[in-house]
Amino acid sequence: MGYDFNADEIFEIAEKIERNGAMFYRQMAGNISDVPIRQLFLDLAAMEDEHEKVFISMRADLSDKERESALYLRALADLRVFDEKATDDFVLPGELTEKEKMKKVFREAINR
Repeated sequence: MGYDFNADEIFEIAEKIERNGAMFYRQMAGNISDVPIRQLFLDLAAMEDEHEKVFISMRADLSDKERESALYLRALADLRVFDEKATDDFVLPGELTEKEKMKKVFREAINR
């Protein structure tokens, strides 16, 4: 099944993916007590914030014609990469070591 996305839709999706990614890393940082590892996750969230700014800037340069978008595309970003519900449902068991938590978070991020 193919989709025909215009530039505005692609940037909208990209922005949402970056926001969801930043939220994921910040939530995971809240579950880590090891300061360097927690800071790594916060740094990754900050990188996602910067990526979102780039996409916002690129999207702002689009013409009105390119801005047409369909409602289903807004939901697409939430349903695919860094899904908000999946982030809320993702649990780091307290009995894991900091290293095990880090591996679990990175495995989840890669899978998404």
